[in-house]
Amino acid sequence: MSDETKKKIDRIVKIVLIIIIILLLIKNCALLRENEKNNKPIPSGNIDIIEIKCDENGCRTVVKQIES
Repeated sequence: MSDETKKKIDRIVKIVLIIIIILLLIKNCALLRENEKNNKPIPSGNIDIIEIKCDENGCRTVVKQIES
């Protein structure tokens, strides 16, 4: 493989990685907005996940706060 071909492949790989990072950031922002929109509290402190319940509307966790 020539040096020019290796450089082209390297550039393509870098571009693909940048696109993946951008898409992940966009998805993360969308999830944060959805949480804020639905006013779902973000737990703080120590918690135990008791159960994960799924239905046609999605999945949710039932949690219990651990007393410290």
